[in-house]
Amino acid sequence: MQPLWVRTALERVLRETRAQIVAVAVNQGETGTDAPPPPTTRVGRWIANRRSLLYALHRRIDRWKFPPRRSPFALVDISDLIAGAERIPVATRRTAFSDYFPAEAVEALRRCDIDVAIRLGFRILRGDALRVARHGVWSYHHGDKATHRGGPPAYWEVVEGEAVTGAILQVLSEQLDDGRVLAQGWVRTDRFSVGRNAAQLYWMSEPFLARALAALEVTRAESAPPEPLATRPQAYSRRLYRIPDNSTLARPLGALAARYLARHVAHLRDEEQWYIAYDVRPQSTRAFHQVAPYGWRTFEPPRGTSWADPFPVLRDGRHFLFFEEFHHADQKGRIRVSELERDGRLSAPTTVLDLPYHLAYPLHLSHGGADFLMPECATRDAIEVWRARTFPNDWTLEHRMLEGAAWVDATVYPWRDGWVLFAGLDCNARGDWDELHVFFSGSPFGPWRPHRRNPVVTDVRSARPAGLPFVVDGALYRPAQDGSLSYGSSLRLQCVTRLDEQEYEEHTVTHLHPRWAPHLVGTHTFNHVPGFTVIDARRRVSRLGG
Repeated sequence: MQPLWVRTALERVLRETRAQIVAVAVNQGETGTDAPPPPTTRVGRWIANRRSLLYALHRRIDRWKFPPRRSPFALVDISDLIAGAERIPVATRRTAFSDYFPAEAVEALRRCDIDVAIRLGFRILRGDALRVARHGVWSYHHGDKATHRGGPPAYWEVVEGEAVTGAILQVLSEQLDDGRVLAQGWVRTDRFSVGRNAAQLYWMSEPFLARALAALEVTRAESAPPEPLATRPQAYSRRLYRIPDNSTLARPLGALAARYLARHVAHLRDEEQWYIAYDVRPQSTRAFHQVAPYGWRTFEPPRGTSWADPFPVLRDGRHFLFFEEFHHADQKGRIRVSELERDGRLSAPTTVLDLPYHLAYPLHLSHGGADFLMPECATRDAIEVWRARTFPNDWTLEHRMLEGAAWVDATVYPWRDGWVLFAGLDCNARGDWDELHVFFSGSPFGPWRPHRRNPVVTDVRSARPAGLPFVVDGALYRPAQDGSLSYGSSLRLQCVTRLDEQEYEEHTVTHLHPRWAPHLVGTHTFNHVPGFTVIDARRRVSRLGG
């Protein structure tokens, strides 16, 4: 029996790669041990774990109050997946924290001619066990090793109020937490539930194994060594985390309960509303140059409505603004347009697309003498392309692209001799974690070729697109949403340093927080055309009015 996430990961490997499971090392426990058996009665367990009873109570209450929609930890049978594999019993030699394989088990595994070994059991492996496979022993680590080493997984991030929770797949080495990183990602930390936080973290990282094996297949076909992710020297400043004792946990749990209560009070008192801010001053001619929205004009929606995802268009010397209008009552967006008037005000908006399904992020594209809109319509599992019959108000559906996935905030941009498409995937439909996928084509309408390393980014802080990319002094910049504190909580500007069909690299060059006006809690779209720069912002407003 194994957790459901393990079975799902192995099924994905068998379905999406050419890998086969040829051997299974079965943990037989410790050799020559005289350790007493664990207590079997409830009272006995309470006495044995009396120093961490508050932790146990917290976990029990959390499971009752915040049950995950799909638990990755439910035990399931995997015997059908390993039916053809050789089973090798391993009686480990144990030290305080580590497991060592006996020589006969090491030799038996080596005879199986293994390319990759996956650690899904045992404790910290050391010694010859790390050298039984051609490309090493791969292991999940559910925690960001830069901030949280030890355990329990995904627990302390909630208790201490961390913005994100990370996970990696690494090649193990004798030096703890110093293995080559093969895949990594970050989710938004669940603010209140350790169980839900762990569930989303394990589901986010589950595909890492199949992706790393697929990358290994490509590099072997090219006779190139497998390439780990780029890493930087990084000191670790915190303690080694463990299951907390009662005195350690009392104060953090009190703070967690206070945060939970404050959120409910705020929800009863306030609601959130998006609005648009814009700059039309003559110096507004360079994208993201000295962006300081505190002095910008605002474009205010009516009560019960949000205006967001602004895309400016410069056409025949006139400025237009396409944006999403979201009605709080029916939770559905439609696309509207306004024109910038001579006095700098935006005209009353008119509706250009109002469909039975949700629309957002109205990306505009001029190509071949025609105007196109590519609004987000994730519930349609495709990217829809609309062509203007009469700009800016009359549009007809031209075709659909990349069908079969719920793409969000898809952004098409001319690149070198063709086109590149950046598209996000909201992987659990709540924005808790996002992936960035990149595609290439000779046409802005496809067909699209996926990047070899898709998803190129798995990080709630920067994966999701936030507007059109742009080039300044020869460098490509990509606006990105940071959803680490909440959906659309801030904006990052990513400098893309490598972009081709094999490699992708980017890094953050600046970070815009929603602090330029009272009651702001988010900002998630930035766009610019000469003389017209726009951004959106989310604020708290009283439900009582005023």
